[in-house]
Amino acid sequence: MSYLSLYRRWRPGTFEEVLGQGHVTQTLVGAIREDRLSHAYLFSGPRGTGKTSTARILAKALNCEKGVSATPCGECTQCREIAEGSSLDVLEMDAASHTSVDDVREIRERIPYASAGGGRKVYIIDEAHQLSNPAFNALLKMLEEPPPHVVFVLCTTEPHRLPATVVSRCQRFEFRRAGGDVLAEHLARVAVSEKTDADEAALALIVRHARGSFRDAMSLLDQAAGTAQGRVTREVVLEILGEAPEDVLLELAESISAEDILAVFGKVEELVGRGWDPRQLLVQLLEEFRALFLAQRGVTDTGEVDPEHAERRRSLAQKFTSAHLEWVLQALAEAQADMRLSTHPRLTLEVSLARASNLEVRETQTVVARLERLERTMLQGGGERAKNPAPSAPAASTPAAATNRPGDTPVPPRPPTSRAKESTPARAKEGPNVPKKKASPPAVASPVDGSLEEQWAVVLETVRSLSRVTHTHLREGWPVELTPDSLVVGFEKDFHATELMKRPDHIERITGVLEQVFGHKLRLDTEVRPGERPQAPVADIGSTPDDSPVDIVKKGLGAEVVEEVTRS
Repeated sequence: MSYLSLYRRWRPGTFEEVLGQGHVTQTLVGAIREDRLSHAYLFSGPRGTGKTSTARILAKALNCEKGVSATPCGECTQCREIAEGSSLDVLEMDAASHTSVDDVREIRERIPYASAGGGRKVYIIDEAHQLSNPAFNALLKMLEEPPPHVVFVLCTTEPHRLPATVVSRCQRFEFRRAGGDVLAEHLARVAVSEKTDADEAALALIVRHARGSFRDAMSLLDQAAGTAQGRVTREVVLEILGEAPEDVLLELAESISAEDILAVFGKVEELVGRGWDPRQLLVQLLEEFRALFLAQRGVTDTGEVDPEHAERRRSLAQKFTSAHLEWVLQALAEAQADMRLSTHPRLTLEVSLARASNLEVRETQTVVARLERLERTMLQGGGERAKNPAPSAPAASTPAAATNRPGDTPVPPRPPTSRAKESTPARAKEGPNVPKKKASPPAVASPVDGSLEEQWAVVLETVRSLSRVTHTHLREGWPVELTPDSLVVGFEKDFHATELMKRPDHIERITGVLEQVFGHKLRLDTEVRPGERPQAPVADIGSTPDDSPVDIVKKGLGAEVVEEVTRS
């Protein structure tokens, strides 16, 4: 007889043998005893948690020759045939390879016939989420009103991919991952029964790697027992998994704590040269730094990493600051997301470790974040001042007068649209001449009179005083139309319009300025109009035609000349 793998030999045969799923088995046992069985069940959950095994046990309970019972005998012909998968009354269909509507039609043609053994006909559809939409549609009516002798059991690891119409016709049971203690105890019992000598540390590593899956744990123990020379040790399991030992990981973590990038790269070169996969190494580093993060806070999680190195880990955790550990975890987590699409996983790993070993990068990002918060605070403060202007602030101090300073190139006014004229009849006339004065920083205390182009120039100047990033994108546009509730701005390129509209801080900043300049709330609408930019672009306040490149940089970036260098 051919060899039968461990997970098949140890497949549960009764509800009591299904471990870690008491919330499911107790409900099914109660339904069988009280004769309250549903016609359709949905078993969902991670792989290797007992979904298909529970479906088979339910089929045996309904077809046992000794009668319907929550404890099938497992010895009669029906129980043995169901366990072997040869029963005529229990059909197991793998939806991954039977996805078409024709496969479902075959079931529909068979369900009217009575069962061969006089019990229930049970249809187990494994990986049910793989069925096509036409197949689901053909299944709906059977799920809703099957014959009294038919029971459907749908098993899936991805319940979100099932149509809601299918889920609503089933009683759903959610299977959970097995706890570490339950899985470790089961592995120890299997090892003793199979006369396999296994270290406790080896079993703990198998449990950690299985992540709550009984099938994964049994398969790994089976493989380790076949590889080991008489005894399953932690080193044997590490060799099978292709994982690096804890000592190597801790040495790499020590180099990161010292911010020694050369040592980090040297250690990565050594590990890759010894055959370890960068993806697996990244997963281990994430687990190791999570353990360091917990150890620094006095939390011991021996179920996740090797407990033999707990003391060394606690000592190493004190060499990190809390901010550094958080920065390392963030860098590694981002690298894991990027590595899924990367064609060069080693480069992704090296870049993430270089970032993790360089706190200057984190400090730079922190400074940028603080500046963005400061900009938001200034914007909020400006909005409050606009709502409650000071009584003594004269209207003539608005930056509208700065639009035509001496030396500026005159800009022909763009005639406003008819909708703009209708919406602002009181502000269509030119106001009296006022002394030209450059406001720094501009603070609009009352609505600005003038043409739409002049008002747009004030908008640009005011936005520039609040955020140069927002101003950089906004200056590429020009006013197209003013309506009672919106200002339409055109852009030649979609990039600038997209960058403005996808960030809430840009929108909040611009709408606040529009309310100040136009006197009422306006919504910003953007349109992409390639090649329609006016021949004479709207003047950007703050620069003149006579400005040199250095002057433009100084005004645009708020820079200053530190030192002049001349070439001889």
